[in-house]
Amino acid sequence: MSDTQHPPLRIINTASKPISAAKASAALETFMNEHQNRVQGETAVGAQLRKLQAALETENAKN
Repeated sequence: MSDTQHPPLRIINTASKPISAAKASAALETFMNEHQNRVQGETAVGAQLRKLQAALETENAKN
């Protein structure tokens, strides 16, 4: 087996503050654009962020 494959890092929050789904989606979109500019080859993190953004947009559409 190859040792070159590693799962993505697990992000654990240490604090939270409630914000609207619209603000969270906008902040995530900004972060994803900046992340894409920094990292071109890492697809796992980007895919997870896109799923999160889609979920936030769905939640925002319901409200």
